[in-house]
Amino acid sequence: MKHFKILTSAAVMGAIALALMAPSAANARTSPERSSVPVVVGTEVWGKWSGQNCTVGVVLQKSGLWAALSPSERGARYVVIAKHCVRRTTEPIEVRTANGTDVEVGSVVALADPDDLALVRIEGSPHGARTCSATSGHFICMPSTVYSPQAFNRVFLPGFAPGHETTLPMTRQGVPGPRETFCTSGAVTRSLCEWTSTNVPPAWVQHHVYAAARSTGANLLKGDSGGAVVSRTGDFYGIATDSGLYDSDHSNIDIMGYTDAARVLSDFRGYHMAPAS
Repeated sequence: MKHFKILTSAAVMGAIALALMAPSAANARTSPERSSVPVVVGTEVWGKWSGQNCTVGVVLQKSGLWAALSPSERGARYVVIAKHCVRRTTEPIEVRTANGTDVEVGSVVALADPDDLALVRIEGSPHGARTCSATSGHFICMPSTVYSPQAFNRVFLPGFAPGHETTLPMTRQGVPGPRETFCTSGAVTRSLCEWTSTNVPPAWVQHHVYAAARSTGANLLKGDSGGAVVSRTGDFYGIATDSGLYDSDHSNIDIMGYTDAARVLSDFRGYHMAPAS
């Protein structure tokens, strides 16, 4: 996760920076379901140039007339991850499947400023079809191409059996209630549902952390960056960007920071939450 330069000594800064640049050793525990395509919320992705792993936090679709009329744009999806997981726009984004194959699923098309968010375009899968229309009592059919989306707004959350996960539709945004216990869905720590809202640590505010939550259990690890903050029923609350585990102020060890859902959609104007199927 992102660290905070003003909170650490030079020596600690160097150690943390090296740790953040290295792929997470914990990624070996990533479940096969989170390392497959099509992409969903909670899928683990990798920056091809940065070599860093990250988590998909929400799936968007472009708004507007052209998006509705263009077959390729209707099939395209845009996923939000953490900006610190990539180097720059055009960087290819991959899914490392359970059998060790790296599958390129998209590329970075936008970086939020100043927020820790990046937008990745995932093209639809093309296949042939026939478009037919009636003319003077006759049907005329022409070959055409349709594009099937390769990313869906379904989020990994705890299943009925202990240790198992399921996916729920995530098509609404919201804000956590004052006493609500809610979840994160990260590629490494998987589903953590022991979060309650807390104040953003003062030193984090200038680093563009807009909301925070405190856990009664585990905190997020490297590789969880970009994961969804979400209700137990699948309402989208935001994108996780920070973990107090990597803060030199140990009073923040059980706190995570995130960018709230409203700001995520404001950063990427012209997009809306995509369907779950």
